Amino acid sequence: MSPGGQNLLIEPFCPRFAQNGIVVDVGDARNPYINDGYLKNLGINLGLSAKMPDVIVFGAPHK
Repeated sequence: MSPGGQNLLIEPFCPRFAQNGIVVDVGDARNPYINDGYLKNLGINLGLSAKMPDVIVFGAPHK
């Protein structure tokens, strides 16, 4: 990920609001990250033209 923007929020946000969350997509303009396999396992199929949020974090249900 490139420095700045939403990337600065991921590290402090996830431990506080999405404990054990898995980052599956970061819409970074210079260095995008997407975990296609994980999204497919969740039953989410996104086309290339889909409008995406800047960040997707999946939080597994608590046991």
